[in-house]
Parts: sequence; C-alpha cells; structure tokens
Amino acid sequence: MNTINKSIIAAIFLLSYVSIINSANILVLFTLASRSVHIWHTPLLTALANKGHNLTVISPDAQKTPVPNLTDLQVDGMYEGLTDQYAWEDLTESSTFYWISETFAYFENACSLVLKSDRIKQLLDYPPDFKFDLVLIEPVGSECLLGILPKFGNPPIVSVSSFALPHWVLEITGTSANPSYVPYAYLPHNDKMKFPERMYNSIAYLYSYVLYNYNYLPNMDREARYFFGSDIPSVYNTLKDTSITLSNYHPTLDTPLATTPNLIPIAAIQVKEPKPLPADIQTFLDEATEGAIYFSFGTNVRSDKLSLATRKAILEAFAELPQRVLWKFESDLPDAPKNVKISKWLPQNDILAHPNIKVFITHSGLHSTHETITRGVPVIGVPFMVDQHTNIKKLVKLGCGIQLEYKNIRKDTFLRALREIIGNPSYRENMKQLSARFQDNLNSPLETAVFWTEYVIRHKGAPHLQTGAKNLNFIQFYLLDIIAFLIITPTVLFSMIKSIFFRKKSKLKRKHN
Repeated sequence: MNTINKSIIAAIFLLSYVSIINSANILVLFTLASRSVHIWHTPLLTALANKGHNLTVISPDAQKTPVPNLTDLQVDGMYEGLTDQYAWEDLTESSTFYWISETFAYFENACSLVLKSDRIKQLLDYPPDFKFDLVLIEPVGSECLLGILPKFGNPPIVSVSSFALPHWVLEITGTSANPSYVPYAYLPHNDKMKFPERMYNSIAYLYSYVLYNYNYLPNMDREARYFFGSDIPSVYNTLKDTSITLSNYHPTLDTPLATTPNLIPIAAIQVKEPKPLPADIQTFLDEATEGAIYFSFGTNVRSDKLSLATRKAILEAFAELPQRVLWKFESDLPDAPKNVKISKWLPQNDILAHPNIKVFITHSGLHSTHETITRGVPVIGVPFMVDQHTNIKKLVKLGCGIQLEYKNIRKDTFLRALREIIGNPSYRENMKQLSARFQDNLNSPLETAVFWTEYVIRHKGAPHLQTGAKNLNFIQFYLLDIIAFLIITPTVLFSMIKSIFFRKKSKLKRKHN
C-alpha cells in the first residue's frame, strides 16, 4: 500500500473519529403551539441533526419529513387546547396589561399540557444511565419541564427564544432592560420616550416583572415539584443557569442596548434561499404585469374569520386595482374578484422573493416582519396582538410601511394605503436599505446559532460567558437597596445628631435658668 493511500485511510479514520466524539445527545423541550414558531425552530434542529448530533424533540409539531438523527416526540392536542380557543380578530383592542397576563397564562397552560402528556412519561422511562449533553428550551413556556433534567445529569441549557427581547430573555442573561429607554416588548414605543411614555413603559415593565417572578415562575415551580418530586432544584435557579440564549432579535431593527456575551442574535434564522414556486402560483405572479400583492395574516389569525363587513371592504378595494392579489384564505371565497387568487397555504418565503410582489399585507408578526425585510418588500401592517403593534411601528418609523387598525378597515382606507405604497417608490427604497443593513452580517443566523450551540457543548456549559447580574433581583440589579441605604443612613444620622444637639441645648438652657 503506497503512502498516499495510507494517508487517505488515516484521514478518513480521523474524520470519522472526530465525528463520533463531537456527536452529542440533545434534548429539545419546545411547548409553544404555533406553526410559525415551529418553522422558526426547524432550521436549527435540522442543522444540528445533519452535523451528526442526536436530537430528541418534544413539541406540539413534528417535522413534515423524517430527519436523520432527529426523533420527534409530538404532543398531540396542543392546538385544540391552546391557540384554537382564541378569536384573535376580536382581541385587537385588548390592553397591554391584558396581553401580559394572558401571555403568562398561555405559557402555563402549554407547559402543563406537555408535562401531563405521555411524552414526558416516555422520557422518564429512559434507562437510568442515559445522559443528554445539552438541552434546548424556549426561555418561557418550558419551565415546568426543567424538573426532568436531574434524571439526565443536569445538562447545560441553551435557550432559543422565538421572541425578540422580552424582559424574561434579558433577565436570564443578566442584560439590563432599563425602561427609561428600552420599550416593553408589547408597547409601540421607541428608545426616545417622553415622560408619559416612560411612565407607562415603566409600569408595564414592573407589572410584567412582578407577575413573572412572583406568580408565573412560582406556579411553574410548584407544578414541576408536584410532578417530579420536591427534591428537584428550583425552576428559578435552573433557569438562571442557562448557558446562552439565542434570541430572535436584530440590532438594526430592535432597540440598541448593552448586551452580555451570552445573548446571541439569530433573527431571521428561518429565511432560506427561495425555492421554485408551484406552477400555478409562478404563472399567476409572472403574468402580473402591473405587479402583485401578497396578503397573509400568518398561522394564528385566519382570514376567513374576519368580519363580513371587513372582508367585503377588502374585496371591493382589490376589485378596483390593476394588480393581482395572492391571499392566504383558509376556506372558499366565491365572491372573490378575478384578480384575486386564494389558497389555504402559501410558501411565503418564496413568494416574497418574486420580483413582481409590490406590497405585503401582513399581521406584522415577528417572523413575517423579518422575512419581508430580507426580501425588501414594503408592508401594510394590520396588527392584532402582543408585539405586532411594535413591529409595524418600527417599519412605519423607517418609512417602510403603513399601519392600519383592524377596526378602521374600510374600502377607502384600504385602497388609499395600497395605492400609496404601490405608487410611492420611497417605501420600497427605504425597505431595500433596511434589507441591506439587516443582512450585512459576518455569518448567517443559522451558522451563528449552530456555532454557539456547539460552543456550549465543547466548553461544558461555557460558564465563563455568564454574568453575575443574572443572580441579582430587581432591587439589587438597579441598586435600589444601595440608593435606599445612602438616603436613609444620612437621614437617620442627621436626625440622631439633631436630636442629641437639641437635647444638650435644652439642658444648657435649663442650667442657665
């Protein structure tokens, strides 16, 4: 055997050996019943599996096609028990405080449903000596499941947040979220707030902080201890030991703030190179000589549940336009104009990449926002809930879109907004500029996410990335105890000295008298 052949065999052996020693067992605990969130998670899970890691995934959703090295333990009935109970279009005027409370209630229910499922019992039946090398969780909604980690040797945790920068993401990383300039996730403010806005923002932050730390987490901890036993570490302490957080935020769109090294931005991880469109859609868009409009309210808000008056106004507006309309509509629409094509499902990422798309009518969900920015398509945003109001406000401020309130949709307002976006090139130009900034990164979001996930595995949890700030409570973090001490102590000392002085003075007076 010649030297070259020996070298080749040796190289193959070494590569296979490296592959073996780098392969990790990863447990994935995702509880959010949202198809868009599942789409956002999927690229990371698939990439890790393709690199040879073995993934066990507990989730309301399973992969459409089997992925080698990935075992889906799908939890059935989650959508029926959670998201399908909401009539989203009826909640557009709900207050911020309603949504804060409702968010935590939703997450509690989601975690409880998974905890009581057969899938957790299946995990508990794993051999006593089986160990996971890493756990991936959503930083909220998975907390009651953390009690299972001692069974598998308390592996390090990587939190993967499909949200941008809510305070619970910032808390577990030790990143400051000063409400004087960081808007609460559900508020449509920017980092330049006037006094009333700062006041409202601070109250929202405080309300959410108290609800999260003194109601939500204790409830999660109580449920975990009831199910896994009272001797498990507290949910709060386990969560604080999170190694890194991969978060769906981007500095060009979200409020700039001083972040810790264990908070990694991976916004738009779900955006891929566009694939060929189905033949009927390709033809429909190619033949749109005046351009086309893409209309989708995402995976939670169903267009066929819009009020009849709203639907009528939208269709009448479309009928007066020369553009073609591609509308994600979940049932039949017999009265649709000839220029409107409907479908229960549409490949959004690929449609937005078509050069004839002039405007995207959207609910302004975070994932849709990132996708339309990537493709440089201006928007008309009709927000319904939580962070959607914030997302569209950001694009409006940057001159990339127009906001319409659902309750105010009429034929004239809808038509005026469409004609403004299509007829005014500044919206597309501004969106193209934002798109260029948004995509100007050293590595792709997926490459970044995979690197840092494997970094935690290689460095046994990477504790050197964590800051002591994550172990401080609200009072300690913002030095309220120090400020109180510095105010109270001199005040008390001054009062004591003043009291002693007046006593002596009164004694001297009595002596003289």
